[in-house]
Amino acid sequence: MGAWGEKAYENDSAADWFGGVFDTVAEKVQALLDSPVEEMLYPEYRAAAWMLTKIGRTYVYPTNVLDDHLSKLHDRLQTIRSDKNWMDSWRDQESIEKEMDDQILQMQRVCKWNNVVINF
Repeated sequence: MGAWGEKAYENDSAADWFGGVFDTVAEKVQALLDSPVEEMLYPEYRAAAWMLTKIGRTYVYPTNVLDDHLSKLHDRLQTIRSDKNWMDSWRDQESIEKEMDDQILQMQRVCKWNNVVINF
């Protein structure tokens, strides 16, 4: 077994296992991202972005799509945050603004860890 670090995903066996598990997830995220932004699948975009803030790492998430998924989901979060009608539909404006800002910040951190260039 090749290991290059102490983290649970920093070895060949774990990377292979994660690859088998998350290939299906990556396909679902790709299908979501293939849908037009105009469909306003905001809850789904937010859920996918949340998941990638947790598992969006090389050797965990399929690396052939990781950068693209991170970048596009970051853009979708920015779109959601700037959609005044959607933001205004929430009863507690302060809470949704804080939650969206926090989620965008988390996504930016994961993009930075993975050296993914994003628009701020």
